[in-house]
Amino acid sequence: MWQLWEGDFVLYEDFANNIKKQELLLPKQRVIVACSGGADSLCLLHLMQRFVAQEGGEIIVCHVNHQLRGNDSKEDARVVETYCQNNELIFALEHVDVKAWAMQQSLSIETAARQLRYAALRAVKLKYAAEIIITAHTKNDQAETFFLNMLRGAGLSGLKGILPKQKDLLRPLLGVSRPEIETYCRIHKLIYCQDKS
Repeated sequence: MWQLWEGDFVLYEDFANNIKKQELLLPKQRVIVACSGGADSLCLLHLMQRFVAQEGGEIIVCHVNHQLRGNDSKEDARVVETYCQNNELIFALEHVDVKAWAMQQSLSIETAARQLRYAALRAVKLKYAAEIIITAHTKNDQAETFFLNMLRGAGLSGLKGILPKQKDLLRPLLGVSRPEIETYCRIHKLIYCQDKS
């Protein structure tokens, strides 16, 4: 079903080899794949489908609607749900009220969204008795985190950036750049959402 050809940047082979070499996943694990509907997360989901097809396991796709962008947020959820239906994947939709949580806890919107997103992902993980949550953080996110930590005056431990595996979180795309992801999506005809905000 899955094929590699010239222009695929051998991204899947690198992805799969990295998971196996670092033992990031155990054989036949049930995993939650966080999917916003953007290029990064659809690329991750497609790669995980290929991985599970070859290595075994089960994918539950979780989309968290932060309710920050009105109809655009609903459209993102619809895109992910349609992809899951077309690929016979289990789809879980979680709604969180980021604005209310940010006000209640005196947090920035970004911090509130992150807290509620991970809480929602862990609730879905518990519901489906999954073992790990996989997110689509990339090389670009890694660089951004490093420089933000540096600007905040973090010490050496704070400058390490995002870890590939941290407790129940797995981030297998940390070595992949945004242009590589967009090329992969184009090659595999993955239609992703654009964040207009």
